[in-house]
Amino acid sequence: MPGVVESGKKWSGMISCGQNYHIGLQQWNRDSGKLPDLMTVTPDASASEMQVLVEDITYSFNQTLTTGEAKLPSFNEVANEIFEIKLGTKGGSYDFEAVADAEFVILSANKDRKGENSLSGSVTSEQSIFKCQEAIDLDNELFDAYNNGMPGVVESGKKWSGMISCGQNYHIGLQQWNRDSGKLPDLMTVTPDASASEMQVLVEDITYSFNQTLTTGEAKLPSFNEVANEIFEIKLGTKGGSYDFEAVADAEFVILSANKDRKGENSLSGSVTSEQSIFVSIDWSKLTKNFNGEEESEDDKETVNVDVGNVDEEVDSADEEAKSVDAENVDEEDSADDEAKNVDVENVDEEEDSADDEESLKKRSNTEANIVIKSGNEQVIVKVEVNPLDETLEAKTYVMTHGIATIDVANYSEIADGKGTDNYGNETENKMFIVPDNGKYLTTLRTTSSTTTYNTVEDLKNAPYVEYKIYVPEEGIYNLESQFNPTSNLVYGKTELRYGVSIDGGKVDIINTLVDDYLAGTWKQGTWARDIEANDRRSTKQNITLSKGVHTIRYYQCDANLALIRMTLYSGKLAPVYGSPEESVFIQ
Repeated sequence: MPGVVESGKKWSGMISCGQNYHIGLQQWNRDSGKLPDLMTVTPDASASEMQVLVEDITYSFNQTLTTGEAKLPSFNEVANEIFEIKLGTKGGSYDFEAVADAEFVILSANKDRKGENSLSGSVTSEQSIFKCQEAIDLDNELFDAYNNGMPGVVESGKKWSGMISCGQNYHIGLQQWNRDSGKLPDLMTVTPDASASEMQVLVEDITYSFNQTLTTGEAKLPSFNEVANEIFEIKLGTKGGSYDFEAVADAEFVILSANKDRKGENSLSGSVTSEQSIFVSIDWSKLTKNFNGEEESEDDKETVNVDVGNVDEEVDSADEEAKSVDAENVDEEDSADDEAKNVDVENVDEEEDSADDEESLKKRSNTEANIVIKSGNEQVIVKVEVNPLDETLEAKTYVMTHGIATIDVANYSEIADGKGTDNYGNETENKMFIVPDNGKYLTTLRTTSSTTTYNTVEDLKNAPYVEYKIYVPEEGIYNLESQFNPTSNLVYGKTELRYGVSIDGGKVDIINTLVDDYLAGTWKQGTWARDIEANDRRSTKQNITLSKGVHTIRYYQCDANLALIRMTLYSGKLAPVYGSPEESVFIQ
């Protein structure tokens, strides 16, 4: 680079941190870069079977097809998208022809929109290890050009050397803020074993992760919730060989399909050469309401005949064989035949049914099924649990699933204006409002007044507020995490940015989001550095006992310069991640 002071090396290392490549830095210091392992796969020149991969939204290719059907994302006139179909090979080459049955569809080998409704050609092998090495070589060229070839260098043309690289020879992989932390991942070579045809089963956990590989035994998918209508995935893998498989669910309401289209039956079979996905969904129409209002599958139904006569007067004995109840003489005394297992009913308005009757009428909280996956002598059972929604929910209600309900702060069920006293002692109007495109999640809630403070619960009686409704599917102990923009207190020494929260109209808790030693602008104490890095500040109200049903959270802003960006009601613990669980289902 030009302008270098000492032998043209003024800028040397600024980008590369002294490494010979730019990608793979794992820390902010100099020597943390590590390139990925390059994997060498020996192609099979005789394997000329066509491999088709269809782009999903966006830029991902989740499934390889040799036959069958797939679907591109929808094309929209205003966006005028270009989507991609990839043709691959396992080592051999083949000719292909692609023809669209509509003239408005353009097929082309480049993203130039030049073509017709047909395309043909030949497909040969592509080996990713060589492409990866080409990328590293190009990165080295960029490194050399930036550090040694830029104009304006003072000393031997090296003015820019080291400016971006921190002394490394690659750009990514810094792990810390110091200079020598870069490390690129190792490039790994794997040789597949064509004789290893053992079935490998991976079952999705919550969310989108596969933590265990099974060859035998049992696993469990996350619970399916009617209101969320989830699709979960089972992956079938291989160590190099191929095998046939069959997956069968023991309930008709379980749908197994090779794509995320919910089209299928309760069985699926095929062959696995590299990876096969089984997408599991629920056909809720095959779960019907029973006489008590609960969800019941067709297979679980029993026939119970009820003969009702003179209900206001008499109830007669029950005949076991017919399983019917003849109601007579309610105001008199019922007769019971123990051998016939009749029901003796007295004081209908006061006494409960027997324990057996209570058990038979009790609502189920879930329905269970098993998916049996077989390959040869190997078998894996995947358990399915279904949670039907057993009550009608009002609009503007969030629904908790998997023990988590995450709220977009703009989706309140109630908002109320208020008033307060400003810093000059004057009474002023105050309102809650949403700031769009602001904050980590692009919606922020705050008050209109920047000079009004509410110090006590008594003050909050006149304050503005919002309310959120959440349906909790089971009784338990829950926590409420609130996230805020990482703003700071306005008065030095007064480390307070507070909010108020109450549950179901109960006691209001005023909670300070700032720790006692908080000091803006320093990493040496408090949480300022962490807050800025994470682009949020978090506060949790713990140990909230909630019953099953809909609950209301009321939120107040006590101090100016506080902005709410997210709320999450959860049981157990939340993972310490940058964001939050995705927004929960919201009944519009």
